[in-house]
Amino acid sequence: MADVEQPVSLLWNHRRGELLCPEAAFRIFYAIEPKRGTLVSVVPHAALDADEATLCIPADGDASLQLLVELRGVTEEEAGAAADRFAAYHGANHKGSWCIMRVVGGKVSGIVLEPEDLPLAHSLAPTESALLRQLNADRALLARAVNSRLGITLHDAIAVGVDPRGIDIRAAEGINRITFVRFAEDTHVASQRIGELLARHGALN
Repeated sequence: MADVEQPVSLLWNHRRGELLCPEAAFRIFYAIEPKRGTLVSVVPHAALDADEATLCIPADGDASLQLLVELRGVTEEEAGAAADRFAAYHGANHKGSWCIMRVVGGKVSGIVLEPEDLPLAHSLAPTESALLRQLNADRALLARAVNSRLGITLHDAIAVGVDPRGIDIRAAEGINRITFVRFAEDTHVASQRIGELLARHGALN
């Protein structure tokens, strides 16, 4: 197995990329669906003419993470969950075709990666909703904690994703990432990390 820290960090720290199809390239947004271990996106209709494409994260370049992905449209059964996951990160006003992407390989800095090197499913997926409720119970407290931790000012901050590596925050300024200093592989530890974040950085001065 390859050294996966760099590619996995690139994968989890970004939510946009450049999709290289045989006939064209498209800038896209994506969300990670951890329960199914796939990516979900809204792509131009023409992109689904290709069975496979290369997703470059964050953009096409020598240092980018290049994922070989299989593309397919969503089924009727998947449509609701896919739309909800994507909208949580990027809003609902996107035009195109709903697309599921399954990672079948990758490359970064000359290192060839197998699908198992790039895990999208994770141990917190079954309890992510509860962790998000903990984060979003007091939005003013969350905003203070996020702004203090990141050292910037975000507006309308809301937590939209939690995984063992960190927390995804959507704000008017876009998606921002809070990384855990140490991984939180189970719900109890993740809840503790969230409590520490809110208590340490969210207190009023």
